[in-house]
Amino acid sequence: EPSAEKSKSKAPVKSTVPGDEFMMVTRQGGFARLNLKTGKKLTSVPSLINIDKSSVECMSVSQKLELALFGLRNGAFLAIRTKDGKPVSAEKVVSGDPPKAPASPAMAIQFNQKEKRIAIVHSNGTIGFFDFPSLERLEDLTQTLNGSVSVLGRSTNGRFLAAIGDGMRVSVYDLEAGEVFASWELPKPDMPTSISIDNLGKRIAVGFDSGSVLLFQSAKE
Repeated sequence: EPSAEKSKSKAPVKSTVPGDEFMMVTRQGGFARLNLKTGKKLTSVPSLINIDKSSVECMSVSQKLELALFGLRNGAFLAIRTKDGKPVSAEKVVSGDPPKAPASPAMAIQFNQKEKRIAIVHSNGTIGFFDFPSLERLEDLTQTLNGSVSVLGRSTNGRFLAAIGDGMRVSVYDLEAGEVFASWELPKPDMPTSISIDNLGKRIAVGFDSGSVLLFQSAKE
């Protein structure tokens, strides 16, 4: 759990390099977009959120690089336009208050491939899905990990997500369909430290603190 001092740090909590552009966000919600070839600052916003209420924990950018998503410590998220840093949907911040929504920090957030749906992963293992751009809550996936999220991995195309709970259960999600299509228990007592999944959702690799790596095959069609 980050200390209050770290939450106020000006260091970027997340950065991404999509082609010739570099984007970053600080924990207090400052956002910057740079051109790597010219060094020119394209967009700069001092603060997107009220740091007294929350802080930024994760970030992702849409495939077309036009939108950025920020997941917050209070379970909320915010979508902005990368061109000017303006919030989407009349500055609407969607909180974790609706029914079934957890009031736990966001660990990961991303658009699906068609940018019509947002998936937000909370530290307690719940995944919430929202329509975009209306931000209407669609459904939640809960109780799939037997505990809080300890390790998280995503496919490079953004469609699949693999998570390991502190109960040593792996769950693999299809973010397009909004479903869990594979789940199993890992062998004990070796502790998992990383997980990755291919773009077809078929092969999952899990790394352990002993240095070993196990490969799993899913039944994804």
